[in-house]
Amino acid sequence: MDLSAREAYGHEVGSASVLVYPEVEIPPEAQTLLDLVHRELGVDLGALRAADRSRSSIRQAVFLFMRDLGLSYPKIGAIMERDHSTVIFGCKRCLAATEARKIYLRLRELQYGVPASYEERAVPTVAVPPDAVSCSA
Repeated sequence: MDLSAREAYGHEVGSASVLVYPEVEIPPEAQTLLDLVHRELGVDLGALRAADRSRSSIRQAVFLFMRDLGLSYPKIGAIMERDHSTVIFGCKRCLAATEARKIYLRLRELQYGVPASYEERAVPTVAVPPDAVSCSA
């Protein structure tokens, strides 16, 4: 079955309209995470999918946790109604941002029952790749 761009995405290709994502099946492990977020943080899937930025730290933590569960960036994007590049950026921001990182570590602790170590709670520093530094003259 071949869908036109209007049927698949809710608009013509190239227009400035908002994408309308088709319904996607949420894997059980991702649904367990979303239930945990709703129960512990009081944020449901609709609020996480909302266009406002008020829940961006929680959303970024969910992106990273779903990635830890083995879901691909496009699959996470489809579940959260975001582009895969937004998911990639959110995962990177979660690793660097203290608020999103704290939420991510708390969710991991609630899910697996293992508290984060002191090193994990510390703000990460940017690692320099070994080949980027040359000691030769």
